[in-house]
Amino acid sequence: VIKCEYAVRGEIVTHAQ
Repeated sequence: VIKCEYAVRGEIVTHAQ
């Protein structure tokens, strides 16, 4: 499982791909 952190609207959300 690759966890990628994206900055969305100033918030850091973790997406599991």
